[in-house]
Amino acid sequence: MTSRLTLLPLCLLISPALAQTPVAAPINLESPSVVSQGRFLGNIQARAFRGDEGITYGGASLRYGLGNGWEASLLGAFAQRTSTSLPGGAEIRHGGSDIELRAKVSLPTRQIGTSLAAYAGVSAPSTPAQDNLHMAAGVTASYDAGNGKRLILNPRAQLIDRNTIVGIGLGASVPLGSSFGLIGDFTPIVAGDNTLDTQSGDPIRRSTYGITLRFSVPSQGLDLDLGFTNALGQTTGFSLTPGLGSSGALYLAVSGRW
Repeated sequence: MTSRLTLLPLCLLISPALAQTPVAAPINLESPSVVSQGRFLGNIQARAFRGDEGITYGGASLRYGLGNGWEASLLGAFAQRTSTSLPGGAEIRHGGSDIELRAKVSLPTRQIGTSLAAYAGVSAPSTPAQDNLHMAAGVTASYDAGNGKRLILNPRAQLIDRNTIVGIGLGASVPLGSSFGLIGDFTPIVAGDNTLDTQSGDPIRRSTYGITLRFSVPSQGLDLDLGFTNALGQTTGFSLTPGLGSSGALYLAVSGRW
């Protein structure tokens, strides 16, 4: 397989290189790391929103290493459905769930310190705005900036009929000693409308972001996160969707490998 291949469908049909060096994933971006063959990576998280969103989203994911640089994953985010009143008396319905089944493949690179992967999946949302199956896809790359720092690029898309949403995810991780790290992400939306205006109710476009302090226990395969974000969850669709208005959420997560 040649590194000149860039189209996602072709990438997912060709055997890749072996899995690359693990890369710490920002809370709203996909990392190019692939779970080793026969191993699992699980995550449980909560996002407690204040402001107009005003509800808590729970989330979970399970990833399994298939070997030869392939990974299969199941991701989900869940919240109650509720309403937010608009100044004119109308309401915005929000909340609900999103489940995504995804495959990711590690791709070879020629640049030392760089990792690359592509992924695609099927999303099954159940929200006031979406209740039809649709595809999701993305490419993710990381670069070793030295001294343990890494930069991540993660363009991704939620392929919705008549409103495909595309975001260009940018992330960075900085080690803070042997056990702690600070990890942030920001995703400007370049196509599609991903939320509603809380004054008029009209569809609009708004960026998502997240930052977390991560405590890692490598000997136990555990990561503990405490952070802040405005994105609803870790599926492709929810990672591209901010809370209503200027809402932000306290983020708590536990991840484990076995």
